Amino acid sequence: MRNEEKRFEIGILLLLVALLFVSGQLSDVLAGENYGTNYAGGNEDFMMGALPPADTSIFINYLVSYNSSTLRDNAGRTQSLTAPPLGNPKVDFKINVLVDALRFIQVTKVKVFGGDLLWHVILPVGYQKLSMSAGPVDMGSQSKYGLGDIEAGVGIAWHPCKTFHHAAGWI
Repeated sequence: MRNEEKRFEIGILLLLVALLFVSGQLSDVLAGENYGTNYAGGNEDFMMGALPPADTSIFINYLVSYNSSTLRDNAGRTQSLTAPPLGNPKVDFKINVLVDALRFIQVTKVKVFGGDLLWHVILPVGYQKLSMSAGPVDMGSQSKYGLGDIEAGVGIAWHPCKTFHHAAGWI
């Protein structure tokens, strides 16, 4: 390995370490209530480590639909809400959420630790509707749509053979 390549890899490593340090300092400001990301588990599948070869880009579209009419606590037990001003009737609610997360991934020709340096951006666009009622009283409904929290990250992808791929990254 030439000196220039070695210096470049050390520079990339120092940049990644600096990014990890900064992300640790900013973790309290990010959305997600201490989960580290604003995307629920299940968006990825068994192909998440299979990235294209160097100098290519791909676009992935995640469509997530969530509907609920029950409220659960942290242990998974069903909870009920009451409305004291109305004589404590049970509060019924329905929530519908539809999110389309658009992900762009660029795999570069830059080699780091034998793998290809990559970066990605996720732009979530969502719609949500909440309806509530307490007994005979309709408490109304509200809907909202717009752009969610944008995420970006870097990583390294390795392709040891045609059928085996793996990646490591930072979001």
